[in-house]
Amino acid sequence: MISLNGHKWSYKFGWIGQNKTLTRPEIKVFEAEAPLYDGVSAAPISPDSRYSTVYEINFSGFGCVGKLNDDFDSLKECKSLFLTLNAISGEIPLTFSALTNLEYVSLSSNAFSGSIQPKVLSNWSKIRELDLSFNKLSGAIPNVFNCNTKLAELNISGNKLTGELPDSLSCLVHLKTLKLYSNGLEGSLPAWLECMVHLTDLNMSRNKYVMHRLLRY
Repeated sequence: MISLNGHKWSYKFGWIGQNKTLTRPEIKVFEAEAPLYDGVSAAPISPDSRYSTVYEINFSGFGCVGKLNDDFDSLKECKSLFLTLNAISGEIPLTFSALTNLEYVSLSSNAFSGSIQPKVLSNWSKIRELDLSFNKLSGAIPNVFNCNTKLAELNISGNKLTGELPDSLSCLVHLKTLKLYSNGLEGSLPAWLECMVHLTDLNMSRNKYVMHRLLRY
């Protein structure tokens, strides 16, 4: 991911073991294996360990350009992944399926294309917020949301998604926000929407089937 030519890449420190300054925290020698770039947060695996694990990646608005590589298998403890407002293209890597501890994901406002891989989505069993809006994603929405029952916010607006809404969306009993506008979705408005008791923010406009049905509500 460091090869995405971002204009905001910068090192957190100059020398391992440097003292604390006004703008940089003290870096102890045992943290030498931690990621060294801004936007990557890590913590020691244990209090006495010299190795660290990445728990958050936030490259939002870093000016990233290019495609993501497949080197995500080592980030299995990562809980947050934010790549919003960049120019990243290509498909969402299948190796994202290895990030089984993710809780917050935002890939919005990029140029991701291709379909949403069912294997990736089904492996995110701890996901709470998912934002894939304003990309170039196409195809049907995977019918695997029975694996994402903790999901509270889902935004896939501004893509090229087609087909009907998957029935497994009805399994999202904690869903508060559902935004699917500006796609090519079709079919009838599902009856299960009336059973989403926590849903307070719903926008399904600008699809092939929603507008005339919503006028009745």
